Amino acid sequence: MAVSFDFDAVMVHEQTRATLPFERVARPLPTDLNCIVLSGDAALRRRLVAATELGGWTECQAPSSSFDLQTASQGGFQLVVVDLGSSLAGESEGFGAAVNALVGIPDTLLVVFGSADSIEHEQWARCRGAFAHVPGAAAGDSLVSLFAEARVVTERRLASANRRGGFAGSRSSVPCFGR
Repeated sequence: MAVSFDFDAVMVHEQTRATLPFERVARPLPTDLNCIVLSGDAALRRRLVAATELGGWTECQAPSSSFDLQTASQGGFQLVVVDLGSSLAGESEGFGAAVNALVGIPDTLLVVFGSADSIEHEQWARCRGAFAHVPGAAAGDSLVSLFAEARVVTERRLASANRRGGFAGSRSSVPCFGR
């Protein structure tokens, strides 16, 4: 799969920006776009961190133990990436509680990686209003494109919140049974 990007952006003065509605204008990124990658699979975790960085996320934490997860889960993340196929350091109960706490934070995007043959993983993602559910581990340009699109959505949410002077909203709630 080939992915191409168009980089002919123009730097323009803020006052001129409004007069050029159809021009491509380079806009500054929000200062901190933080994400967290939760996966017990070290190889997948490294691949996801690399893809988030290439997708334009400022900082990406990837805890590899339950202790690291507990300390990392305090911070404000705009993106939470969860691999449901593996838990951290074999502690599925603590991992599940931390994941539920992180995905419950309003105004964050959630990307869920599940097993290719698991309907439960897809249902879990849908019930929590995930931005994307990826069945099986993907690689390469498609991951970078996914995280770049998540960054664009986050930037729009932040800009909308700044214009309104507050909270940008939260994920939609989908009725789920057995929560």
